[in-house]
Amino acid sequence: MSRIPATTANLVVDTQDGPVEGVLDRGVSAWLGIPYAQPPVGDLRLRPPLPPSPWREVRSAKAFGPISWQLSLGPGVEIPGIVRPDATESEDCLYVNVWSPAADGRRRPVLVWFHAGGNMLGAGVGGYDLGMYARTHGLVVVSFNFRLGPWGFLHLAGIDDEFADTVNLAVRDHVAVLRWVRHNIAGFGGDSDNVTLFGLSSGAMNAATLLGVPDAQGLFHKAALYSGRADLALDPDIVAPSTRRFADAVAETEGTPVRWRSVPNVALRRAHSTLRDRFGSHNFYDVIDGDIVPRPVLDSMAAGSGRNIPLLVSVTADEGNILPLLMQGKEIPVLDNVRPDRVEQVLALRAEYREAIADVTLADATLAGDLNYYGPALRMIEAHNRGGGTAWLQVYGYVAATAMVPALGAIHGSDMQSLFLTEETARTPADFAAAQVHQETLVTFAGNSIPASSKESRWDPYTDDNRRALRIDATARTEDFVVRPAALADLS
Repeated sequence: MSRIPATTANLVVDTQDGPVEGVLDRGVSAWLGIPYAQPPVGDLRLRPPLPPSPWREVRSAKAFGPISWQLSLGPGVEIPGIVRPDATESEDCLYVNVWSPAADGRRRPVLVWFHAGGNMLGAGVGGYDLGMYARTHGLVVVSFNFRLGPWGFLHLAGIDDEFADTVNLAVRDHVAVLRWVRHNIAGFGGDSDNVTLFGLSSGAMNAATLLGVPDAQGLFHKAALYSGRADLALDPDIVAPSTRRFADAVAETEGTPVRWRSVPNVALRRAHSTLRDRFGSHNFYDVIDGDIVPRPVLDSMAAGSGRNIPLLVSVTADEGNILPLLMQGKEIPVLDNVRPDRVEQVLALRAEYREAIADVTLADATLAGDLNYYGPALRMIEAHNRGGGTAWLQVYGYVAATAMVPALGAIHGSDMQSLFLTEETARTPADFAAAQVHQETLVTFAGNSIPASSKESRWDPYTDDNRRALRIDATARTEDFVVRPAALADLS
Protein backbone atom coordinates (compact mmCIF):
# COMPACT_ATOMS: atom_id res chain seq x y z
CA MET A 1 0.00 0.00 0.00
CA SER A 2 1.76 3.09 -1.26
CA ARG A 3 1.44 6.47 0.37
CA ILE A 4 0.29 9.49 -1.61
CA PRO A 5 2.69 12.46 -1.41
CA ALA A 6 1.44 15.61 0.26
CA THR A 7 0.35 18.47 -1.96
CA THR A 8 -1.11 21.94 -1.42
CA ALA A 9 -1.97 22.48 -5.07
CA ASN A 10 -5.50 22.93 -6.38
CA LEU A 11 -7.26 23.39 -3.07
CA VAL A 12 -9.80 25.71 -4.75
CA VAL A 13 -12.34 23.71 -6.74
CA ASP A 14 -15.25 24.99 -8.79
CA THR A 15 -18.44 23.11 -7.97
CA GLN A 16 -21.75 23.40 -9.76
CA ASP A 17 -22.91 25.75 -6.98
CA GLY A 18 -19.76 27.83 -6.54
CA PRO A 19 -16.03 27.64 -5.71
CA VAL A 20 -14.80 26.03 -2.48
CA GLU A 21 -11.39 26.09 -0.84
CA GLY A 22 -10.19 23.02 1.03
CA VAL A 23 -7.39 22.22 3.40
CA LEU A 24 -4.48 19.81 3.60
CA ASP A 25 -5.33 16.90 5.90
CA ARG A 26 -2.34 14.74 6.80
CA GLY A 27 -1.01 14.64 3.28
CA VAL A 28 -4.19 14.67 1.21
CA SER A 29 -6.60 17.37 0.13
CA ALA A 30 -9.88 17.69 2.02
CA TRP A 31 -12.96 19.79 1.44
CA LEU A 32 -15.27 19.82 4.43
CA GLY A 33 -18.76 21.08 5.12
CA ILE A 34 -19.90 21.73 1.53
CA PRO A 35 -23.70 22.13 1.30
CA TYR A 36 -25.37 19.62 -1.02
CA ALA A 37 -28.85 21.02 -0.38
CA GLN A 38 -30.47 24.09 1.12
CA PRO A 39 -30.79 24.05 4.91
CA PRO A 40 -34.05 22.19 5.70
CA VAL A 41 -35.28 24.83 8.12
CA GLY A 42 -38.13 27.32 8.22
CA ASP A 43 -40.50 26.70 5.33
CA LEU A 44 -38.23 23.83 4.19
CA ARG A 45 -38.46 22.00 7.49
CA LEU A 46 -39.65 18.41 7.00
CA ARG A 47 -39.63 18.98 3.24
CA PRO A 48 -37.70 17.30 0.40
CA PRO A 49 -34.19 18.69 -0.11
CA LEU A 50 -33.70 21.49 -2.63
CA PRO A 51 -30.43 22.28 -4.46
CA PRO A 52 -28.13 24.71 -2.64
CA SER A 53 -28.37 28.41 -3.36
CA PRO A 54 -25.36 29.23 -5.57
CA TRP A 55 -22.51 31.48 -4.46
CA ARG A 56 -19.83 33.42 -6.35
CA GLU A 57 -17.07 34.09 -3.86
CA VAL A 58 -14.75 31.30 -2.78
CA ARG A 59 -16.40 29.48 0.11
CA SER A 60 -14.27 28.04 2.89
CA ALA A 61 -14.50 24.25 3.09
CA LYS A 62 -12.04 23.78 5.94
CA ALA A 63 -14.36 22.74 8.78
CA PHE A 64 -17.05 20.10 9.15
CA GLY A 65 -20.65 21.23 9.02
CA PRO A 66 -23.23 20.59 11.74
CA ILE A 67 -24.65 17.08 12.10
CA SER A 68 -28.26 15.99 12.35
CA TRP A 69 -29.98 16.06 15.68
CA GLN A 70 -29.22 12.79 17.49
CA LEU A 71 -31.41 10.33 19.35
CA SER A 72 -30.53 7.76 21.99
CA LEU A 73 -30.51 4.05 21.14
CA GLY A 74 -31.36 3.33 24.77
CA PRO A 75 -30.31 4.05 28.36
CA GLY A 76 -26.60 3.49 28.74
CA VAL A 77 -26.14 2.42 25.09
CA GLU A 78 -23.24 4.20 23.45
CA ILE A 79 -21.33 3.63 20.22
CA PRO A 80 -17.77 4.90 20.65
CA GLY A 81 -16.61 7.17 17.83
CA ILE A 82 -20.00 7.39 16.10
CA VAL A 83 -19.75 11.21 16.08
CA ARG A 84 -16.97 13.71 16.65
CA PRO A 85 -16.87 15.00 20.25
CA ASP A 86 -16.94 18.60 19.01
CA ALA A 87 -19.84 18.09 16.58
CA THR A 88 -22.77 20.52 16.69
CA GLU A 89 -26.34 19.26 16.21
CA SER A 90 -28.60 21.24 13.90
CA GLU A 91 -31.42 20.79 11.42
CA ASP A 92 -29.08 22.62 9.05
CA CYS A 93 -27.04 19.46 8.52
CA LEU A 94 -27.00 18.62 4.80
CA TYR A 95 -23.25 18.82 4.20
CA VAL A 96 -20.77 16.70 2.29
CA ASN A 97 -17.04 16.11 2.80
CA VAL A 98 -14.45 15.02 0.23
CA TRP A 99 -10.92 13.65 0.58
CA SER A 100 -8.71 13.20 -2.47
CA PRO A 101 -5.05 12.65 -3.27
CA ALA A 102 -5.34 15.78 -5.42
CA ALA A 103 -7.80 17.79 -7.48
CA ASP A 104 -5.68 17.21 -10.56
CA GLY A 105 -8.10 16.11 -13.25
CA ARG A 106 -7.44 12.40 -12.80
CA ARG A 107 -10.40 10.00 -12.68
CA ARG A 108 -10.01 7.97 -9.50
CA PRO A 109 -12.52 5.48 -8.08
CA VAL A 110 -14.90 7.13 -5.64
CA LEU A 111 -16.10 5.72 -2.32
CA VAL A 112 -19.25 7.20 -0.72
CA TRP A 113 -19.62 6.35 2.99
CA PHE A 114 -23.07 5.73 4.51
CA HIS A 115 -22.65 5.96 8.26
CA ALA A 116 -24.10 3.62 10.89
CA GLY A 117 -26.25 4.49 13.91
CA GLY A 118 -29.69 2.95 13.46
CA ASN A 119 -30.97 6.07 11.65
CA MET A 120 -31.02 7.68 15.08
CA LEU A 121 -27.46 8.84 15.59
CA GLY A 122 -24.16 9.15 13.78
CA ALA A 123 -22.66 11.44 11.17
CA GLY A 124 -20.58 11.42 8.04
CA VAL A 125 -17.47 11.82 10.16
CA GLY A 126 -16.83 10.24 13.55
CA GLY A 127 -13.83 8.91 15.39
CA TYR A 128 -12.46 7.14 12.32
CA ASP A 129 -10.16 8.26 9.54
CA LEU A 130 -12.03 8.42 6.24
CA GLY A 131 -9.15 10.24 4.60
CA MET A 132 -6.97 7.14 4.91
CA TYR A 133 -8.57 5.73 1.74
CA ALA A 134 -7.22 8.75 -0.15
CA ARG A 135 -3.93 8.77 1.72
CA THR A 136 -3.13 5.07 1.58
CA HIS A 137 -5.18 3.65 -1.26
CA GLY A 138 -5.34 6.55 -3.71
CA LEU A 139 -9.14 6.78 -3.83
CA VAL A 140 -11.51 9.73 -3.56
CA VAL A 141 -13.73 9.44 -0.46
CA VAL A 142 -17.03 11.18 0.18
CA SER A 143 -19.01 11.30 3.43
CA PHE A 144 -22.14 13.22 4.27
CA ASN A 145 -24.72 13.99 6.93
CA PHE A 146 -28.43 13.42 6.40
CA ARG A 147 -31.59 13.87 8.45
CA LEU A 148 -32.01 11.21 11.13
CA GLY A 149 -34.89 10.11 13.33
CA PRO A 150 -38.11 12.12 12.97
CA TRP A 151 -36.32 14.79 10.95
CA GLY A 152 -35.72 12.30 8.12
CA PHE A 153 -38.06 9.36 8.78
CA LEU A 154 -41.27 10.79 10.24
CA HIS A 155 -43.73 10.04 7.44
CA LEU A 156 -46.27 12.76 8.08
CA ALA A 157 -47.96 12.23 4.71
CA GLY A 158 -49.98 9.46 6.31
CA ILE A 159 -51.50 11.67 9.00
CA ASP A 160 -51.35 15.29 7.77
CA ASP A 161 -52.37 16.41 4.25
CA GLU A 162 -50.19 19.52 4.58
CA PHE A 163 -47.18 17.22 4.37
CA ALA A 164 -48.24 15.08 1.42
CA ASP A 165 -44.70 15.30 -0.01
CA THR A 166 -43.08 14.53 3.35
CA VAL A 167 -42.19 10.90 2.84
CA ASN A 168 -38.79 9.24 2.61
CA LEU A 169 -36.93 12.47 3.32
CA ALA A 170 -33.76 10.60 4.25
CA VAL A 171 -33.86 8.64 0.99
CA ARG A 172 -34.28 11.92 -0.86
CA ASP A 173 -31.24 13.27 1.03
CA HIS A 174 -29.27 10.22 -0.11
CA VAL A 175 -30.28 10.76 -3.72
CA ALA A 176 -29.44 14.46 -3.44
CA VAL A 177 -25.91 13.78 -2.23
CA LEU A 178 -25.33 11.23 -5.00
CA ARG A 179 -26.50 13.80 -7.55
CA TRP A 180 -24.00 16.20 -6.03
CA VAL A 181 -21.28 13.59 -6.44
CA ARG A 182 -22.33 12.96 -10.04
CA HIS A 183 -22.15 16.64 -10.94
CA ASN A 184 -19.05 17.67 -8.98
CA ILE A 185 -16.68 14.85 -8.10
CA ALA A 186 -14.60 15.15 -11.28
CA GLY A 187 -13.37 18.52 -10.01
CA PHE A 188 -11.94 16.78 -6.95
CA GLY A 189 -10.02 14.14 -8.91
CA GLY A 190 -12.77 11.50 -8.90
CA ASP A 191 -14.51 9.46 -11.59
CA SER A 192 -18.26 10.10 -11.65
CA ASP A 193 -18.66 6.88 -13.64
CA ASN A 194 -17.01 4.76 -10.94
CA VAL A 195 -18.84 5.41 -7.66
CA THR A 196 -19.02 2.74 -4.95
CA LEU A 197 -21.37 3.07 -2.00
CA PHE A 198 -20.12 1.51 1.21
CA GLY A 199 -22.00 1.45 4.46
CA LEU A 200 -22.25 -0.49 7.68
CA SER A 201 -25.33 -1.60 9.62
CA SER A 202 -28.08 1.01 9.06
CA GLY A 203 -25.73 2.72 6.61
CA ALA A 204 -25.58 -0.46 4.55
CA MET A 205 -29.36 -0.78 4.78
CA ASN A 206 -29.80 2.78 3.51
CA ALA A 207 -27.38 2.12 0.65
CA ALA A 208 -29.17 -1.14 -0.20
CA THR A 209 -32.53 0.62 -0.37
CA LEU A 210 -31.16 2.71 -3.23
CA LEU A 211 -30.97 -0.44 -5.35
CA GLY A 212 -34.76 -0.14 -5.59
CA VAL A 213 -34.99 3.65 -5.97
CA PRO A 214 -35.46 4.73 -9.61
CA ASP A 215 -34.14 8.24 -8.93
CA ALA A 216 -30.81 6.73 -7.79
CA GLN A 217 -30.24 4.72 -10.95
CA GLY A 218 -27.06 5.76 -12.76
CA LEU A 219 -25.75 7.67 -9.74
CA PHE A 220 -23.66 4.78 -8.38
CA HIS A 221 -22.11 1.69 -9.87
CA LYS A 222 -21.22 -0.69 -7.01
CA ALA A 223 -22.24 -1.23 -3.41
CA ALA A 224 -20.30 -2.76 -0.52
CA LEU A 225 -22.79 -3.60 2.21
CA TYR A 226 -21.46 -4.48 5.67
CA SER A 227 -24.16 -6.09 7.86
CA GLY A 228 -26.86 -4.66 5.63
CA ARG A 229 -30.24 -5.72 4.30
CA ALA A 230 -32.68 -4.50 1.66
CA ASP A 231 -36.03 -5.49 3.14
CA LEU A 232 -36.78 -2.84 5.76
CA ALA A 233 -38.79 -0.37 3.68
CA LEU A 234 -42.30 -0.77 5.07
CA ASP A 235 -45.82 -0.45 3.76
CA PRO A 236 -47.46 2.89 4.66
CA ASP A 237 -50.24 1.09 6.54
CA ILE A 238 -47.63 -0.42 8.84
CA VAL A 239 -45.85 2.89 9.39
CA ALA A 240 -48.96 5.03 9.98
CA PRO A 241 -49.74 3.76 13.52
CA SER A 242 -46.14 4.37 14.56
CA THR A 243 -46.30 7.90 13.14
CA ARG A 244 -49.53 8.57 15.02
CA ARG A 245 -47.99 7.32 18.26
CA PHE A 246 -45.10 9.70 17.70
CA ALA A 247 -47.46 12.60 17.04
CA ASP A 248 -49.41 11.75 20.19
CA ALA A 249 -46.19 11.68 22.22
CA VAL A 250 -45.28 15.14 20.93
CA ALA A 251 -48.78 16.40 21.72
CA GLU A 252 -48.48 15.22 25.32
CA THR A 253 -45.99 17.98 26.00
CA GLU A 254 -46.55 20.48 23.19
CA GLY A 255 -50.32 20.50 22.93
CA THR A 256 -52.60 19.73 20.00
CA PRO A 257 -52.72 20.16 17.15
CA VAL A 258 -48.97 19.67 16.76
CA ARG A 259 -47.42 22.50 14.75
CA TRP A 260 -44.74 20.56 12.90
CA ARG A 261 -43.17 23.68 11.44
CA SER A 262 -42.32 25.05 14.86
CA VAL A 263 -42.27 22.17 17.35
CA PRO A 264 -38.93 22.37 19.21
CA ASN A 265 -36.28 19.79 18.39
CA VAL A 266 -35.99 18.88 22.05
CA ALA A 267 -39.68 17.97 22.00
CA LEU A 268 -39.12 15.63 19.06
CA ARG A 269 -36.23 14.02 20.91
CA ARG A 270 -38.33 13.74 24.08
CA ALA A 271 -41.15 12.05 22.14
CA HIS A 272 -38.73 9.43 20.87
CA SER A 273 -37.49 8.74 24.41
CA THR A 274 -41.08 8.48 25.64
CA LEU A 275 -41.97 5.89 23.00
CA ARG A 276 -38.76 3.96 23.52
CA ASP A 277 -39.40 3.77 27.27
CA ARG A 278 -43.07 2.92 26.78
CA PHE A 279 -42.78 0.30 24.04
CA GLY A 280 -39.16 -0.87 24.36
CA SER A 281 -38.09 0.60 21.03
CA HIS A 282 -39.12 3.08 18.35
CA ASN A 283 -37.38 2.55 15.04
CA PHE A 284 -37.20 4.58 11.86
CA TYR A 285 -37.56 2.99 8.43
CA ASP A 286 -38.14 3.95 4.82
CA VAL A 287 -41.64 3.63 3.34
CA ILE A 288 -42.85 1.93 0.18
CA ASP A 289 -44.55 5.04 -1.17
CA GLY A 290 -45.12 4.00 -4.80
CA ASP A 291 -42.83 6.80 -5.95
CA ILE A 292 -39.39 7.21 -4.37
CA VAL A 293 -39.50 3.59 -3.17
CA PRO A 294 -42.09 2.20 -5.57
CA ARG A 295 -42.26 -1.37 -4.22
CA PRO A 296 -40.38 -3.72 -1.89
CA VAL A 297 -36.70 -3.38 -2.73
CA LEU A 298 -36.13 -7.13 -2.96
CA ASP A 299 -38.94 -7.33 -5.53
CA SER A 300 -37.30 -4.58 -7.54
CA MET A 301 -33.95 -6.33 -7.35
CA ALA A 302 -35.43 -9.66 -8.44
CA ALA A 303 -36.97 -7.85 -11.43
CA GLY A 304 -33.56 -6.55 -12.46
CA SER A 305 -33.23 -3.22 -10.67
CA GLY A 306 -29.53 -2.85 -10.05
CA ARG A 307 -28.54 -5.85 -12.18
CA ASN A 308 -25.52 -3.88 -13.42
CA ILE A 309 -24.44 -2.97 -9.89
CA PRO A 310 -22.10 -5.60 -8.38
CA LEU A 311 -22.49 -6.17 -4.65
CA LEU A 312 -19.98 -7.02 -1.94
CA VAL A 313 -22.08 -8.34 0.94
CA SER A 314 -20.26 -8.73 4.25
CA VAL A 315 -21.39 -10.05 7.62
CA THR A 316 -19.51 -10.57 10.86
CA ALA A 317 -19.02 -14.09 12.18
CA ASP A 318 -20.95 -13.40 15.39
CA GLU A 319 -23.43 -10.66 14.46
CA GLY A 320 -25.96 -11.32 17.20
CA ASN A 321 -23.43 -11.44 20.01
CA ILE A 322 -23.61 -7.67 20.31
CA LEU A 323 -27.01 -8.12 21.97
CA PRO A 324 -25.74 -9.34 25.37
CA LEU A 325 -23.78 -6.08 25.56
CA LEU A 326 -26.74 -3.94 24.54
CA MET A 327 -29.35 -5.71 26.67
CA GLN A 328 -27.25 -5.52 29.85
CA GLY A 329 -28.63 -8.69 31.42
CA LYS A 330 -32.15 -8.48 29.98
CA GLU A 331 -33.57 -11.27 27.82
CA ILE A 332 -32.60 -11.09 24.14
CA PRO A 333 -35.68 -9.81 22.21
CA VAL A 334 -35.96 -12.43 19.46
CA LEU A 335 -39.65 -11.64 18.85
CA ASP A 336 -39.21 -7.93 18.07
CA ASN A 337 -40.88 -6.98 14.77
CA VAL A 338 -42.13 -10.56 14.27
CA ARG A 339 -45.64 -10.81 12.81
CA PRO A 340 -48.19 -12.45 15.14
CA ASP A 341 -48.68 -15.35 12.74
CA ARG A 342 -44.92 -16.06 12.78
CA VAL A 343 -44.39 -16.05 16.55
CA GLU A 344 -44.76 -19.83 16.92
CA GLN A 345 -42.24 -20.37 14.14
CA VAL A 346 -39.67 -18.16 15.89
CA LEU A 347 -40.34 -19.79 19.27
CA ALA A 348 -39.69 -23.20 17.67
CA LEU A 349 -36.42 -21.90 16.27
CA ARG A 350 -35.47 -20.53 19.68
CA ALA A 351 -36.00 -23.95 21.22
CA GLU A 352 -33.85 -25.51 18.48
CA TYR A 353 -31.04 -23.01 19.01
CA ARG A 354 -31.17 -23.38 22.80
CA GLU A 355 -30.80 -27.13 22.40
CA ALA A 356 -27.74 -26.68 20.17
CA ILE A 357 -26.07 -23.90 22.22
CA ALA A 358 -25.82 -24.48 25.98
CA ASP A 359 -25.63 -20.81 26.97
CA VAL A 360 -29.21 -19.53 26.62
CA THR A 361 -28.15 -15.93 26.14
CA LEU A 362 -25.71 -16.81 23.36
CA ALA A 363 -28.27 -19.15 21.79
CA ASP A 364 -30.83 -16.35 21.62
CA ALA A 365 -28.17 -13.90 20.39
CA THR A 366 -27.16 -16.30 17.60
CA LEU A 367 -30.82 -16.72 16.63
CA ALA A 368 -31.34 -12.96 16.53
CA GLY A 369 -28.20 -12.54 14.42
CA ASP A 370 -29.41 -15.13 11.93
CA LEU A 371 -32.89 -13.60 11.74
CA ASN A 372 -31.71 -10.00 11.39
CA TYR A 373 -28.44 -10.26 9.45
CA TYR A 374 -27.56 -13.62 7.93
CA GLY A 375 -31.01 -14.38 6.54
CA PRO A 376 -31.60 -10.90 5.10
CA ALA A 377 -28.10 -10.87 3.57
CA LEU A 378 -28.73 -14.17 1.80
CA ARG A 379 -32.16 -13.08 0.57
CA MET A 380 -30.64 -9.88 -0.77
CA ILE A 381 -28.02 -11.85 -2.70
CA GLU A 382 -30.64 -14.29 -3.98
CA ALA A 383 -32.89 -11.47 -5.21
CA HIS A 384 -29.93 -9.78 -6.88
CA ASN A 385 -28.94 -13.03 -8.57
CA ARG A 386 -32.50 -13.61 -9.82
CA GLY A 387 -32.46 -10.16 -11.36
CA GLY A 388 -29.25 -10.90 -13.23
CA GLY A 389 -26.83 -9.26 -10.78
CA THR A 390 -23.58 -10.49 -9.26
CA ALA A 391 -22.68 -10.57 -5.57
CA TRP A 392 -19.81 -11.80 -3.43
CA LEU A 393 -20.20 -12.88 0.21
CA GLN A 394 -17.63 -12.09 2.88
CA VAL A 395 -17.48 -13.06 6.56
CA TYR A 396 -15.41 -10.96 8.96
CA GLY A 397 -14.22 -13.10 11.85
CA TYR A 398 -11.21 -11.25 13.26
CA VAL A 399 -11.31 -10.29 16.93
CA ALA A 400 -9.15 -7.23 17.53
CA ALA A 401 -7.08 -6.45 20.59
CA THR A 402 -9.52 -3.61 21.28
CA ALA A 403 -12.60 -5.88 21.42
CA MET A 404 -14.79 -5.07 24.44
CA VAL A 405 -15.45 -8.75 25.19
CA PRO A 406 -13.20 -10.97 23.05
CA ALA A 407 -15.08 -14.10 24.06
CA LEU A 408 -18.14 -12.84 22.16
CA GLY A 409 -16.22 -13.03 18.89
CA ALA A 410 -16.63 -10.76 15.87
CA ILE A 411 -19.86 -9.06 16.91
CA HIS A 412 -22.03 -6.73 14.87
CA GLY A 413 -20.12 -3.53 14.13
CA SER A 414 -16.72 -4.91 15.11
CA ASP A 415 -15.60 -4.64 11.49
CA MET A 416 -15.97 -0.85 11.34
CA GLN A 417 -12.71 -0.16 13.15
CA SER A 418 -10.89 -2.49 10.77
CA LEU A 419 -12.32 -0.69 7.73
CA PHE A 420 -10.57 2.52 8.77
CA LEU A 421 -7.59 1.27 10.75
CA THR A 422 -4.11 2.54 9.86
CA GLU A 423 -0.67 1.54 11.03
CA GLU A 424 -0.65 4.61 13.26
CA THR A 425 -4.00 3.87 14.91
CA ALA A 426 -3.68 0.09 15.25
CA ARG A 427 -3.22 -1.27 18.77
CA THR A 428 -1.14 -4.23 17.56
CA PRO A 429 0.64 -5.28 14.34
CA ALA A 430 -1.82 -8.18 14.09
CA ASP A 431 -4.78 -5.77 14.11
CA PHE A 432 -3.20 -3.74 11.32
CA ALA A 433 -2.40 -6.83 9.27
CA ALA A 434 -6.02 -8.02 9.50
CA ALA A 435 -7.22 -4.52 8.57
CA GLN A 436 -5.07 -4.59 5.45
CA VAL A 437 -6.70 -7.85 4.41
CA HIS A 438 -10.14 -6.38 5.13
CA GLN A 439 -9.56 -3.12 3.28
CA GLU A 440 -8.05 -4.86 0.27
CA THR A 441 -11.36 -6.44 -0.74
CA LEU A 442 -13.11 -3.05 -0.70
CA VAL A 443 -10.32 -1.26 -2.56
CA THR A 444 -10.11 -3.87 -5.32
CA PHE A 445 -13.90 -3.88 -5.59
CA ALA A 446 -13.98 -0.09 -5.95
CA GLY A 447 -11.27 -0.19 -8.58
CA ASN A 448 -12.21 -3.21 -10.66
CA SER A 449 -15.81 -4.14 -9.76
CA ILE A 450 -14.51 -7.51 -8.54
CA PRO A 451 -13.41 -7.87 -4.90
CA ALA A 452 -10.15 -9.73 -4.52
CA SER A 453 -7.70 -10.83 -1.86
CA SER A 454 -3.99 -11.43 -2.29
CA LYS A 455 -4.39 -14.11 0.39
CA GLU A 456 -6.93 -16.19 -1.57
CA SER A 457 -7.10 -16.56 -5.35
CA ARG A 458 -10.36 -18.55 -5.54
CA TRP A 459 -13.22 -16.28 -4.53
CA ASP A 460 -16.18 -16.49 -6.86
CA PRO A 461 -19.61 -14.84 -6.71
CA TYR A 462 -22.09 -16.42 -4.30
CA THR A 463 -24.75 -18.47 -6.11
CA ASP A 464 -26.95 -21.51 -5.56
CA ASP A 465 -24.13 -23.57 -7.05
CA ASN A 466 -21.32 -21.84 -5.16
CA ARG A 467 -22.22 -21.21 -1.53
CA ARG A 468 -18.74 -20.14 -0.52
CA ALA A 469 -17.64 -16.95 1.18
CA LEU A 470 -14.33 -15.25 1.87
CA ARG A 471 -13.56 -15.58 5.56
CA ILE A 472 -11.34 -12.82 6.99
CA ASP A 473 -9.47 -13.55 10.20
CA ALA A 474 -5.78 -12.78 10.54
CA THR A 475 -5.62 -13.77 6.88
CA ALA A 476 -8.28 -14.70 4.30
CA ARG A 477 -9.57 -17.93 2.83
CA THR A 478 -12.71 -19.16 1.09
CA GLU A 479 -14.92 -21.64 2.90
CA ASP A 480 -18.40 -23.10 2.70
CA PHE A 481 -20.92 -20.71 4.21
CA VAL A 482 -22.83 -22.62 6.87
CA VAL A 483 -26.45 -21.54 6.83
CA ARG A 484 -28.27 -22.17 10.11
CA PRO A 485 -32.04 -22.79 10.16
CA ALA A 486 -33.15 -19.28 11.13
CA ALA A 487 -31.28 -17.76 8.18
CA LEU A 488 -33.50 -19.85 5.92
CA ALA A 489 -36.74 -19.00 7.71
CA ASP A 490 -39.27 -17.03 5.71
CA LEU A 491 -40.93 -14.64 8.16
CA SER A 492 -42.39 -12.31 5.53
